[in-house]
Amino acid sequence: MLKAAIIGAGLMGSAMAWPLSDNGSDVRLVGTHLDDDVIKACKERNFHPRLGRRLPERVTPFYFSEIDEALEGCHLIVSGVNSLGVGWIAGQLSSRVKPGQAVVGITKGLEAGTDGSVRLFPHILKAALP
Repeated sequence: MLKAAIIGAGLMGSAMAWPLSDNGSDVRLVGTHLDDDVIKACKERNFHPRLGRRLPERVTPFYFSEIDEALEGCHLIVSGVNSLGVGWIAGQLSSRVKPGQAVVGITKGLEAGTDGSVRLFPHILKAALP
């Protein structure tokens, strides 16, 4: 059985929890430091307040302070943070990703450099990871 961690409890990251759990995966939904209110509601009521839905049975919410526990044993890590958080989460994951863990990003957009260059978000993640 696939174990997946989704980082980012906003709309995009959280929405990924449903298809993953529907396909039999155990999902750990990890909020960022900006998602504490969402994770609190998910833990206390098993309800995602922004999506207006109950969490699937296979989804377990975690605060960002619990990220190490949430990532333990995961096969897949999904970065579901917004575009402003991609560099931040890449830095947070750089020392936490273990061999054999796949990391994917679902953030849309590009990062514009001050020199006029652009980088794709997956390239930012890849550059930070072992």
